[in-house]
Amino acid sequence: MRKVLLVLVLLIQLPIALLAQNVEIDKQTNLVSVDGKETFYLTQKNKRLMVCDYSLENLQHQELAYLKYTKYGSNEAYAMVFTQSGNQCLLTGFGAFGVLKRLAKMIAGSNLVQNNMVSEIEERKFLILHNGTFVKDQA
Repeated sequence: MRKVLLVLVLLIQLPIALLAQNVEIDKQTNLVSVDGKETFYLTQKNKRLMVCDYSLENLQHQELAYLKYTKYGSNEAYAMVFTQSGNQCLLTGFGAFGVLKRLAKMIAGSNLVQNNMVSEIEERKFLILHNGTFVKDQA
């Protein structure tokens, strides 16, 4: 019951958070700024024709999570694996265009990166929201 309630609260708050924040991406460096504050990088990896993987990095370019492009049938998604915890989830609903901006807004809207680290509390919420898998129980 608590899990269902948490998911409902997150579903209500996430669209509000996404609308309230101004997320900008520097096209040269892939630096993501939220409300004018430099927050994290989404660095392209394994670039292929029209698609690539991404590395979520802090301002010192240390990897916080890896986002692997996945296609199954006509659906496109990113498998997101958090570097420190090993926890993972699948981010869906992507098309061929605007992927970087959508990923940046999802990450910024969930407030995942705080003080150049992934917040354990926000990571847990993000994983629950995206039906993620926990490698180890975080008490």
